[in-house]
Amino acid sequence: MTTVASGLDHPVGIALSLDEQSAYVTEQAAAGGRLRRVDLGTGVATAVVGGLTAPFMAAWLDPARERLAFCERDPANRIAVVDLSNGNTITRISSGIAFRPSDLALVAPNRALVTCDAEIDDIALGADPLTGPLYKGIGFVPFDRIDPVSGVANTWADTTYFFRVQNVPFGATLPVKINHYLASIDGAKWYQILIDGVPRGDSFGDYKWNILTNHYDSVVISLQNVGMILHDAYPVRDLADLVLYFNSDLGGMVDTTGYSDGRHTIEVQFYNAVGGAIPLAAPNGGPHAICFDNSRCFASLDTITCDGQSAGTDCGILKYVNLPDLVTMTYRAAQAHGSATYSFRVLRGANEIVSLDQGGTVGLPTYSESAQVATLLGNVRGSGRPRRRGIPRGALRRDPRDQR
Repeated sequence: MTTVASGLDHPVGIALSLDEQSAYVTEQAAAGGRLRRVDLGTGVATAVVGGLTAPFMAAWLDPARERLAFCERDPANRIAVVDLSNGNTITRISSGIAFRPSDLALVAPNRALVTCDAEIDDIALGADPLTGPLYKGIGFVPFDRIDPVSGVANTWADTTYFFRVQNVPFGATLPVKINHYLASIDGAKWYQILIDGVPRGDSFGDYKWNILTNHYDSVVISLQNVGMILHDAYPVRDLADLVLYFNSDLGGMVDTTGYSDGRHTIEVQFYNAVGGAIPLAAPNGGPHAICFDNSRCFASLDTITCDGQSAGTDCGILKYVNLPDLVTMTYRAAQAHGSATYSFRVLRGANEIVSLDQGGTVGLPTYSESAQVATLLGNVRGSGRPRRRGIPRGALRRDPRDQR
């Protein structure tokens, strides 16, 4: 045995620096608990923080070994976290820790198991914000495909994606997607969905596989109260059960019909086992813009004319004299905020006349398309002098009684 440093006062916990040239030692000194750094080459000890209560075992919280956590025993019964990269600032966590904590083992970036006098506690340390896409997005739209200013969805540039939309708002009931797996291993136990800063209260359903009956059961996920700290929160799905859910990333169903049309914010906030808030790192954390629009779409087909004449009363047949006669089709497509798109197609039987296609974003009070009778009839021709033929109003198809 070789003495590396002497003169320590009741040392207990030790943790090596990243370069292994220094050791951080907790001491239950007569003058008060403290943390000191010991140079392993010289044995010189330098004060880091003082004023500790019976400090015990220690563990690093990050790969860079800049945040050191250690237990403070009774009567404090808490975890202390020292940030060596930020002026040795110290923060403490006491919620959920039982009597006389001794040692801790890191099992996730912000989660540790703590051995206490009569139990082992699973503690969310809160030293680091949760990272990764815990809030995944809305339906088939990832959160980073929702414009951060206007709140509209845009996946149009992703040409291989199956759900391509361009600058569209959200409406009706929205499926909010949550990364339950990552949230669980990061130590989150509960979450809330907030619209404009106010938690939602929607219950929602899902299917869960029943391993006894080999059948999917319909289940309801409802809000729960977590002690006196947190009310109306959803449980993060346990890892053991997660694979049994049919929609494993479903986190909520938000009814938007009670909100005004326009820009709002949505946020998913996560909490530890006892209801303490755990921040979510940027860009996934904090409020996200989202645009609601539940105004109805409107479309109508106006009277169709041939050289200015509409159909008569005889079965609604639109009559023509010459093949060059011009047929005009006028229609309307509207939405209160111009958020809708429209498309106009003309069919000859089962075949589309592609040259007459129209579409785009609504905006004009009316739209129209014109075509010669010859274009609408295509290859339907009579022998000798053309006879009068008809085009049904609205359907724009050849009269099936005309076999010529």
